[in-house]
Amino acid sequence: MRLAAVVLAAGQSRRFGANKQLLEVAGEALVRRAVRTVASIEPRILAVVLGHDAERVASAAQAPFLIVNENYADGLGTSIACAAEYFADDAGALLIALADQPLVPAAHYMAIRSAWNGRADAVVATRYGSSSDSQLGAPALFGAEYFPELRALSGDRGAQQLFSRHRRRVVEVACGEAAFDIDTPEDLEAAGLDPLADD
Repeated sequence: MRLAAVVLAAGQSRRFGANKQLLEVAGEALVRRAVRTVASIEPRILAVVLGHDAERVASAAQAPFLIVNENYADGLGTSIACAAEYFADDAGALLIALADQPLVPAAHYMAIRSAWNGRADAVVATRYGSSSDSQLGAPALFGAEYFPELRALSGDRGAQQLFSRHRRRVVEVACGEAAFDIDTPEDLEAAGLDPLADD
């Protein structure tokens, strides 16, 4: 079964105050870092969803395939829907990664791939947080059976609703680093990252 992977990088970074996809950490733009890390697990197809500041993000990403989300301002769900539409007839599963999770290691993406059983009804989600308040989220993988539901997503809710709807099928893979995503400059400082913003 063909595994497709997508890095979501269409957001406007309103809370950050600059285009966080272009932030450089250790000399590498966040979007490029995500593409490189996901590429290390060798998906059959790898794309980036673009939206805000698409031309510059595309240049920084250096991804094999690019998907433009014209409705990016409506939220994350629209980017997932674009990716599912793009891969609808060309993948057995879709791995969804976020450009603003720089601490997620390649080993975690490989663990998600390994947890996938090759079935169209598979769902693999990242579990993070403490045992008392753990959450499921991205990175995540969905078999082709769920592509119609992913294509129907809208707004900024992402795919969490699918985790709830298909809870009995979800395979969880723990990754504490996934709890950290970059929303504000303070997030970078808290993580001990040294950013250079390209405004």
